[in-house]
Amino acid sequence: TSELITSQSAEKAEIATAIQDFFLPAIGSAATDESRGAIMYSMANVRANNQEYAKAVEAFNKARKLRPKYLSSDYFLKELGGALFEGRRFRCSVIAYRQAVDLSPGPKTTFCLGDALLYSGNLSEASAKLALLSNSDDAILAAQARLKSLLADWFLENAIDISL
Repeated sequence: TSELITSQSAEKAEIATAIQDFFLPAIGSAATDESRGAIMYSMANVRANNQEYAKAVEAFNKARKLRPKYLSSDYFLKELGGALFEGRRFRCSVIAYRQAVDLSPGPKTTFCLGDALLYSGNLSEASAKLALLSNSDDAILAAQARLKSLLADWFLENAIDISL
């Protein structure tokens, strides 16, 4: 299954089938909801890595229903936020990233929140969050944050509505 998932020549349908063939029996045979949730979470990550963002979000949601403590785990919320963002569900991504930042503030998660805010059209808050990172020790992150903060400010100053 691992070889099929990483194969450059494999068709998307084959990969999707391999993912299901590998994970669904494991989920079905797991003894507890906690175990089923953990396996579903792994499947969500494989789907996100395979750029199947809608299916990844669906699996993340099933995982959190089976294992509710995921909603108090910053790593889960970051991965959910990333899948939502990549799936162009920016406002939902903001919610996940906000919760992740509340649980464990950090520059990369704050950047992701700022980016999601920018893409969701919340320019003022995006600019403010991104500006917080302008002096980050991570020079690349700081440069990206400054650029996106300036972009958000420019949209605001020119009254450009970027909402999708």
